Amino acid sequence: MSATRSFAIYNKKTGELLRRKAYDLCNEDFLNYLKDKIKREEVIVYCCCSNRIEMKVSKRPHLYPANHKTSHSENCIRNPKYKGTNDYEKAWKFDEQKGEYVVRVENIVPFSKIKDARESMIEGEEKRNKIYIEREGSKKRGEATIFGLATRLNMMAWERIVLGKKKKLPENVFELARHVYSVSNKVRLSNKKKPLSDMFHKQLNIRDVNVEKDVFFVYMYYNDKKQGYNDQLFNGTVKDIVHCHNAFEKENGFYVDINEFNGKLASEPHSDMYVIAGFVYKAFKYDKKLTLGNYCLIPVSKAGLFVESSYEKEVYDALYVQDRRFYKPYLPTIVEYEDFVPDFIIEEENKKPTIGEIFGIKNDEEYEKRRSEKLSLSRKNDFRNLYDFWKWDVNKGEKLILPN
Repeated sequence: MSATRSFAIYNKKTGELLRRKAYDLCNEDFLNYLKDKIKREEVIVYCCCSNRIEMKVSKRPHLYPANHKTSHSENCIRNPKYKGTNDYEKAWKFDEQKGEYVVRVENIVPFSKIKDARESMIEGEEKRNKIYIEREGSKKRGEATIFGLATRLNMMAWERIVLGKKKKLPENVFELARHVYSVSNKVRLSNKKKPLSDMFHKQLNIRDVNVEKDVFFVYMYYNDKKQGYNDQLFNGTVKDIVHCHNAFEKENGFYVDINEFNGKLASEPHSDMYVIAGFVYKAFKYDKKLTLGNYCLIPVSKAGLFVESSYEKEVYDALYVQDRRFYKPYLPTIVEYEDFVPDFIIEEENKKPTIGEIFGIKNDEEYEKRRSEKLSLSRKNDFRNLYDFWKWDVNKGEKLILPN
Protein backbone atom coordinates (compact mmCIF):
# COMPACT_ATOMS: atom_id res chain seq x y z
CA MET A 1 0.00 0.00 0.00
CA SER A 2 1.51 3.35 -1.03
CA ALA A 3 1.93 6.08 1.55
CA THR A 4 -0.51 8.99 1.85
CA ARG A 5 1.34 12.31 1.92
CA SER A 6 -1.32 14.79 0.87
CA PHE A 7 -4.65 16.40 1.72
CA ALA A 8 -7.56 17.50 -0.48
CA ILE A 9 -9.42 20.81 -0.63
CA TYR A 10 -13.10 20.79 -1.61
CA ASN A 11 -15.64 23.49 -2.36
CA LYS A 12 -17.87 23.29 0.72
CA LYS A 13 -21.08 24.15 -1.14
CA THR A 14 -20.71 21.99 -4.24
CA GLY A 15 -18.35 19.26 -2.98
CA GLU A 16 -16.09 19.81 -6.01
CA LEU A 17 -12.46 18.79 -5.57
CA LEU A 18 -10.39 21.97 -5.98
CA ARG A 19 -6.87 20.61 -5.48
CA ARG A 20 -4.64 18.14 -3.71
CA LYS A 21 -1.47 19.27 -1.97
CA ALA A 22 1.39 17.47 -0.21
CA TYR A 23 1.62 18.17 3.53
CA ASP A 24 5.35 18.83 3.26
CA LEU A 25 4.94 21.45 0.53
CA CYS A 26 2.72 23.81 2.52
CA ASN A 27 4.30 27.10 3.50
CA GLU A 28 2.87 29.51 6.06
CA ASP A 29 1.38 31.85 3.46
CA PHE A 30 -0.63 29.05 1.86
CA LEU A 31 -1.80 27.76 5.24
CA ASN A 32 -2.95 31.25 6.30
CA TYR A 33 -4.78 31.58 2.98
CA LEU A 34 -6.40 28.19 3.57
CA LYS A 35 -7.35 29.11 7.14
CA ASP A 36 -9.17 32.20 5.87
CA LYS A 37 -11.06 30.12 3.28
CA ILE A 38 -12.12 27.62 5.94
CA LYS A 39 -13.21 30.41 8.28
CA ARG A 40 -15.43 31.88 5.55
CA GLU A 41 -16.86 28.37 4.98
CA GLU A 42 -15.80 28.40 1.35
CA VAL A 43 -13.80 25.19 1.51
CA ILE A 44 -13.46 22.04 3.59
CA VAL A 45 -10.24 20.05 3.90
CA TYR A 46 -9.77 16.29 4.27
CA CYS A 47 -6.70 14.10 4.60
CA CYS A 48 -6.32 11.90 1.50
CA CYS A 49 -5.85 8.77 3.61
CA SER A 50 -8.59 6.14 3.63
CA ASN A 51 -10.05 7.45 6.91
CA ARG A 52 -10.74 10.86 5.31
CA ILE A 53 -10.18 12.95 8.42
CA GLU A 54 -11.32 16.57 8.30
CA MET A 55 -8.40 18.98 8.82
CA LYS A 56 -8.26 22.51 10.23
CA VAL A 57 -5.49 25.14 10.30
CA SER A 58 -4.14 26.36 13.64
CA LYS A 59 -2.92 29.86 14.53
CA ARG A 60 0.77 28.95 14.24
CA PRO A 61 -0.15 27.80 11.43
CA HIS A 62 -0.21 24.04 10.75
CA LEU A 63 -2.76 21.43 9.75
CA TYR A 64 -4.37 19.33 12.49
CA PRO A 65 -7.45 17.05 12.78
CA ALA A 66 -10.77 18.79 13.41
CA ASN A 67 -11.59 16.10 16.01
CA HIS A 68 -9.87 13.17 17.69
CA LYS A 69 -12.53 10.53 17.15
CA THR A 70 -10.72 8.95 14.20
CA SER A 71 -7.01 8.41 13.54
CA HIS A 72 -5.17 8.64 10.25
CA SER A 73 -4.79 5.31 8.46
CA GLU A 74 -1.55 3.41 9.11
CA ASN A 75 -0.07 4.26 5.71
CA CYS A 76 -0.57 8.00 6.29
CA ILE A 77 2.48 10.10 7.15
CA ARG A 78 0.37 11.89 9.79
CA ASN A 79 -0.19 8.65 11.72
CA PRO A 80 2.20 8.67 14.75
CA LYS A 81 3.05 5.01 14.08
CA TYR A 82 3.89 5.55 10.41
CA LYS A 83 7.37 4.10 9.81
CA GLY A 84 8.16 5.75 6.50
CA THR A 85 9.24 4.48 3.10
CA ASN A 86 11.85 7.14 2.38
CA ASP A 87 15.14 7.51 4.25
CA TYR A 88 14.37 11.15 5.02
CA GLU A 89 11.15 10.27 6.86
CA LYS A 90 11.95 6.96 8.59
CA ALA A 91 13.33 8.66 11.71
CA TRP A 92 10.90 11.60 11.61
CA LYS A 93 7.30 12.09 12.66
CA PHE A 94 4.99 15.09 12.78
CA ASP A 95 3.26 16.19 16.00
CA GLU A 96 -0.08 17.51 14.74
CA GLN A 97 -0.98 19.18 18.03
CA LYS A 98 2.22 21.22 18.30
CA GLY A 99 3.01 21.56 14.61
CA GLU A 100 6.53 20.18 15.11
CA TYR A 101 8.70 17.63 13.36
CA VAL A 102 10.09 15.23 15.95
CA VAL A 103 13.30 13.47 14.99
CA ARG A 104 15.31 10.74 16.67
CA VAL A 105 18.97 11.72 16.40
CA GLU A 106 21.86 9.38 17.09
CA ASN A 107 24.29 10.32 19.90
CA ILE A 108 23.85 14.07 20.30
CA VAL A 109 25.86 14.26 23.52
CA PRO A 110 29.68 14.10 23.77
CA PHE A 111 31.13 10.65 23.20
CA SER A 112 32.58 10.56 26.71
CA LYS A 113 29.02 10.50 28.02
CA ILE A 114 27.94 7.58 25.85
CA LYS A 115 28.27 3.93 26.84
CA ASP A 116 30.43 2.02 24.35
CA ALA A 117 31.57 5.32 22.85
CA ARG A 118 34.28 3.74 20.74
CA GLU A 119 31.79 1.38 19.08
CA SER A 120 29.50 4.34 18.40
CA MET A 121 32.33 6.24 16.74
CA ILE A 122 33.28 3.28 14.58
CA GLU A 123 29.68 2.73 13.50
CA GLY A 124 29.38 6.44 12.76
CA GLU A 125 32.46 6.26 10.54
CA GLU A 126 31.19 3.27 8.60
CA LYS A 127 27.77 4.84 8.09
CA ARG A 128 28.92 8.44 7.86
CA ASN A 129 26.85 9.29 4.82
CA LYS A 130 23.76 7.30 5.74
CA ILE A 131 20.61 9.27 6.43
CA TYR A 132 19.24 7.07 9.18
CA ILE A 133 20.22 3.93 11.11
CA GLU A 134 17.88 1.08 12.01
CA ARG A 135 19.28 -0.60 15.11
CA GLU A 136 19.66 -4.35 14.64
CA GLY A 137 17.75 -6.37 17.24
CA SER A 138 16.03 -3.24 18.50
CA LYS A 139 12.34 -2.39 18.52
CA LYS A 140 13.14 1.33 18.36
CA ARG A 141 12.36 3.45 15.36
CA GLY A 142 15.26 4.26 13.08
CA GLU A 143 17.52 7.02 14.30
CA ALA A 144 18.49 9.92 12.07
CA THR A 145 22.21 10.43 11.63
CA ILE A 146 23.67 13.92 11.93
CA PHE A 147 24.21 13.76 8.17
CA GLY A 148 20.52 12.95 7.66
CA LEU A 149 19.34 15.71 9.99
CA ALA A 150 21.63 18.38 8.54
CA THR A 151 20.99 17.62 4.87
CA ARG A 152 17.22 17.59 5.35
CA LEU A 153 17.40 20.93 7.20
CA ASN A 154 19.41 22.27 4.28
CA MET A 155 16.81 21.18 1.70
CA MET A 156 13.88 22.31 3.86
CA ALA A 157 15.44 25.78 4.16
CA TRP A 158 16.07 26.06 0.41
CA GLU A 159 12.51 24.92 -0.30
CA ARG A 160 11.17 27.48 2.20
CA ILE A 161 12.83 30.31 0.25
CA VAL A 162 11.98 29.09 -3.25
CA LEU A 163 8.34 28.17 -2.55
CA GLY A 164 7.74 30.97 -0.05
CA LYS A 165 5.97 34.28 -0.42
CA LYS A 166 8.77 35.95 -2.41
CA LYS A 167 9.30 32.91 -4.67
CA LYS A 168 12.98 33.46 -5.25
CA LEU A 169 16.37 31.79 -4.99
CA PRO A 170 18.58 32.43 -1.94
CA GLU A 171 20.73 35.53 -2.36
CA ASN A 172 23.76 33.68 -1.01
CA VAL A 173 24.85 30.87 1.29
CA PHE A 174 24.41 33.01 4.39
CA GLU A 175 20.75 33.75 3.69
CA LEU A 176 20.22 30.00 3.31
CA ALA A 177 21.93 29.35 6.66
CA ARG A 178 19.64 31.86 8.36
CA HIS A 179 16.65 29.98 6.96
CA VAL A 180 18.12 26.72 8.31
CA TYR A 181 17.79 28.33 11.74
CA SER A 182 14.19 29.39 10.99
CA VAL A 183 13.23 25.90 9.81
CA SER A 184 14.76 24.34 12.94
CA ASN A 185 12.23 26.28 15.02
CA LYS A 186 9.70 23.61 13.99
CA VAL A 187 12.05 20.66 14.51
CA ARG A 188 12.47 19.02 17.91
CA LEU A 189 14.85 16.27 18.93
CA SER A 190 12.93 13.42 20.54
CA ASN A 191 14.76 13.76 23.87
CA LYS A 192 14.30 17.54 24.08
CA LYS A 193 11.34 19.66 25.10
CA LYS A 194 12.34 22.77 23.14
CA PRO A 195 12.93 23.16 19.39
CA LEU A 196 16.33 22.60 17.81
CA SER A 197 16.68 26.35 17.20
CA ASP A 198 17.20 26.79 20.96
CA MET A 199 20.34 24.65 20.70
CA PHE A 200 21.97 26.71 17.93
CA HIS A 201 25.46 27.93 18.79
CA LYS A 202 25.69 31.58 19.77
CA GLN A 203 28.70 33.80 20.35
CA LEU A 204 29.37 32.94 24.00
CA ASN A 205 32.05 33.15 26.66
CA ILE A 206 33.79 29.77 26.88
CA ARG A 207 34.10 30.25 30.65
CA ASP A 208 30.31 30.13 30.97
CA VAL A 209 30.04 26.70 29.29
CA ASN A 210 29.75 23.62 31.50
CA VAL A 211 32.23 20.84 30.71
CA GLU A 212 30.56 17.96 28.81
CA LYS A 213 27.11 19.18 29.78
CA ASP A 214 26.17 22.09 27.51
CA VAL A 215 25.74 20.88 23.92
CA PHE A 216 25.17 23.25 21.00
CA PHE A 217 24.19 22.73 17.37
CA VAL A 218 26.27 24.31 14.60
CA TYR A 219 25.56 24.86 10.90
CA MET A 220 28.51 26.79 9.46
CA TYR A 221 30.63 27.04 6.32
CA TYR A 222 34.10 25.51 6.43
CA ASN A 223 36.90 28.04 5.80
CA ASP A 224 39.54 26.08 3.91
CA LYS A 225 41.70 29.21 3.68
CA LYS A 226 42.67 28.81 7.33
CA GLN A 227 44.28 25.42 7.84
CA GLY A 228 46.95 24.05 10.16
CA TYR A 229 46.00 26.11 13.21
CA ASN A 230 46.18 24.68 16.73
CA ASP A 231 46.15 25.62 20.42
CA GLN A 232 48.63 24.49 23.03
CA LEU A 233 47.08 24.24 26.48
CA PHE A 234 48.89 24.87 29.76
CA ASN A 235 49.51 21.13 30.24
CA GLY A 236 51.22 20.87 26.87
CA THR A 237 48.27 19.29 25.02
CA VAL A 238 48.02 20.44 21.40
CA LYS A 239 44.54 20.68 19.84
CA ASP A 240 43.90 21.16 16.13
CA ILE A 241 41.43 23.83 15.05
CA VAL A 242 39.09 24.15 12.06
CA HIS A 243 37.63 27.53 11.17
CA CYS A 244 34.22 28.31 9.71
CA HIS A 245 31.72 31.14 9.21
CA ASN A 246 28.23 31.30 10.66
CA ALA A 247 25.05 32.66 9.05
CA PHE A 248 26.15 36.23 9.82
CA GLU A 249 29.64 35.73 8.31
CA LYS A 250 31.34 35.74 11.72
CA GLU A 251 34.29 33.40 12.09
CA ASN A 252 34.35 30.57 14.63
CA GLY A 253 37.05 28.06 15.48
CA PHE A 254 36.46 24.59 16.97
CA TYR A 255 38.76 21.87 18.25
CA VAL A 256 38.71 18.73 16.15
CA ASP A 257 40.38 15.38 15.63
CA ILE A 258 42.12 16.44 12.43
CA ASN A 259 42.53 12.90 11.07
CA GLU A 260 38.82 12.23 11.48
CA PHE A 261 38.02 15.61 9.93
CA ASN A 262 40.23 14.98 6.89
CA GLY A 263 38.63 11.55 6.49
CA LYS A 264 35.16 13.10 6.37
CA LEU A 265 36.42 15.70 3.90
CA ALA A 266 37.90 13.06 1.60
CA SER A 267 34.67 11.02 1.62
CA GLU A 268 32.66 13.86 0.02
CA PRO A 269 34.70 15.07 -2.98
CA HIS A 270 31.71 16.49 -4.88
CA SER A 271 32.44 20.15 -4.16
CA ASP A 272 35.03 22.66 -3.03
CA MET A 273 32.61 24.13 -0.48
CA TYR A 274 31.32 22.45 2.69
CA VAL A 275 28.96 22.95 5.58
CA ILE A 276 30.08 21.76 9.01
CA ALA A 277 26.97 20.63 10.86
CA GLY A 278 26.53 18.84 14.17
CA PHE A 279 27.06 19.20 17.90
CA VAL A 280 29.80 20.98 19.83
CA TYR A 281 30.65 20.96 23.53
CA LYS A 282 33.40 21.91 25.99
CA ALA A 283 35.58 18.84 26.55
CA PHE A 284 37.92 20.06 29.31
CA LYS A 285 37.90 22.78 31.94
CA TYR A 286 40.71 24.86 30.46
CA ASP A 287 39.70 24.60 26.80
CA LYS A 288 39.69 27.90 24.93
CA LYS A 289 37.23 26.67 22.30
CA LEU A 290 34.38 24.20 21.90
CA THR A 291 35.01 20.75 20.40
CA LEU A 292 33.28 19.25 17.39
CA GLY A 293 31.80 16.00 18.71
CA ASN A 294 29.17 14.32 16.55
CA TYR A 295 29.22 16.20 13.25
CA CYS A 296 29.31 15.83 9.46
CA LEU A 297 30.59 17.67 6.41
CA ILE A 298 28.05 18.43 3.69
CA PRO A 299 29.24 19.25 0.15
CA VAL A 300 27.16 22.12 -1.25
CA SER A 301 26.63 24.11 -4.45
CA LYS A 302 27.87 27.67 -4.81
CA ALA A 303 24.56 28.87 -3.33
CA GLY A 304 24.69 26.38 -0.45
CA LEU A 305 22.37 23.56 -1.58
CA PHE A 306 23.41 20.01 -0.63
CA VAL A 307 24.82 18.06 -3.59
CA GLU A 308 25.23 14.29 -3.81
CA SER A 309 27.52 14.27 -6.84
CA SER A 310 29.70 16.55 -8.94
CA TYR A 311 27.03 16.26 -11.66
CA GLU A 312 24.37 17.63 -9.31
CA LYS A 313 26.66 20.52 -8.43
CA GLU A 314 27.17 21.31 -12.13
CA VAL A 315 23.43 21.38 -12.77
CA TYR A 316 22.52 23.28 -9.58
CA ASP A 317 25.18 25.91 -10.22
CA ALA A 318 23.98 26.34 -13.82
CA LEU A 319 20.34 26.71 -12.71
CA TYR A 320 21.36 29.24 -10.09
CA VAL A 321 23.38 31.34 -12.55
CA GLN A 322 20.39 31.34 -14.92
CA ASP A 323 18.14 32.43 -12.04
CA ARG A 324 15.89 29.39 -12.52
CA ARG A 325 13.68 28.91 -9.47
CA PHE A 326 14.34 25.30 -8.47
CA TYR A 327 14.58 23.14 -5.36
CA LYS A 328 15.86 19.70 -4.40
CA PRO A 329 13.05 17.55 -2.97
CA TYR A 330 13.71 15.09 -0.15
CA LEU A 331 10.39 13.19 -0.09
CA PRO A 332 8.28 11.53 -2.84
CA THR A 333 5.49 14.13 -2.86
CA ILE A 334 4.47 13.84 -6.54
CA VAL A 335 1.64 11.31 -6.93
CA GLU A 336 2.22 10.88 -10.67
CA TYR A 337 5.90 10.08 -10.03
CA GLU A 338 4.97 7.43 -7.48
CA ASP A 339 7.63 6.76 -4.81
CA PHE A 340 10.51 8.37 -6.72
CA VAL A 341 12.23 11.56 -5.59
CA PRO A 342 13.56 13.66 -8.51
CA ASP A 343 17.00 15.28 -8.41
CA PHE A 344 15.38 18.71 -8.73
CA ILE A 345 12.14 20.48 -9.60
CA ILE A 346 11.94 23.80 -11.47
CA GLU A 347 8.98 25.99 -10.46
CA GLU A 348 8.41 29.04 -12.65
CA GLU A 349 5.45 31.35 -13.19
CA ASN A 350 3.00 30.39 -15.93
CA LYS A 351 4.86 27.15 -16.70
CA LYS A 352 4.39 23.54 -15.78
CA PRO A 353 6.87 22.38 -13.13
CA THR A 354 9.86 20.55 -14.62
CA ILE A 355 10.92 17.27 -13.04
CA GLY A 356 14.69 16.91 -13.45
CA GLU A 357 16.79 13.74 -13.33
CA ILE A 358 20.56 13.35 -13.61
CA PHE A 359 21.48 9.79 -14.58
CA GLY A 360 25.11 9.24 -13.65
CA ILE A 361 25.57 5.72 -12.29
CA LYS A 362 26.46 2.87 -14.63
CA ASN A 363 26.81 -0.91 -14.35
CA ASP A 364 24.23 -1.10 -11.57
CA GLU A 365 21.25 -3.34 -12.31
CA GLU A 366 18.94 -1.89 -9.66
CA TYR A 367 19.77 1.68 -10.71
CA GLU A 368 19.06 0.87 -14.35
CA LYS A 369 15.72 -0.63 -13.36
CA ARG A 370 14.70 2.53 -11.49
CA ARG A 371 15.91 4.66 -14.39
CA SER A 372 13.65 2.77 -16.81
CA GLU A 373 10.68 3.09 -14.45
CA LYS A 374 11.20 6.85 -14.13
CA LEU A 375 11.36 7.28 -17.90
CA SER A 376 8.20 5.20 -18.32
CA LEU A 377 6.32 7.33 -15.79
CA SER A 378 7.46 10.53 -17.52
CA ARG A 379 5.77 9.37 -20.74
CA LYS A 380 2.35 8.75 -19.19
CA ASN A 381 -0.40 11.24 -20.02
CA ASP A 382 -1.35 11.94 -16.39
CA PHE A 383 2.28 12.94 -15.79
CA ARG A 384 2.79 14.94 -18.99
CA ASN A 385 -0.42 16.90 -18.46
CA LEU A 386 0.99 18.31 -15.23
CA TYR A 387 4.78 18.24 -15.58
CA ASP A 388 7.61 18.62 -18.04
CA PHE A 389 10.48 16.15 -17.81
CA TRP A 390 14.21 16.76 -18.21
CA LYS A 391 17.00 14.24 -18.08
CA TRP A 392 20.76 14.32 -18.46
CA ASP A 393 22.50 11.01 -19.05
CA VAL A 394 26.13 11.83 -18.24
CA ASN A 395 27.38 8.40 -19.36
CA LYS A 396 26.11 8.88 -22.90
CA GLY A 397 28.02 12.12 -23.28
CA GLU A 398 24.84 14.10 -23.87
CA LYS A 399 25.34 17.83 -23.75
CA LEU A 400 24.01 19.55 -20.65
CA ILE A 401 21.05 21.57 -21.89
CA LEU A 402 18.71 22.88 -19.21
CA PRO A 403 14.95 23.22 -19.88
CA ASN A 404 13.68 26.59 -21.11
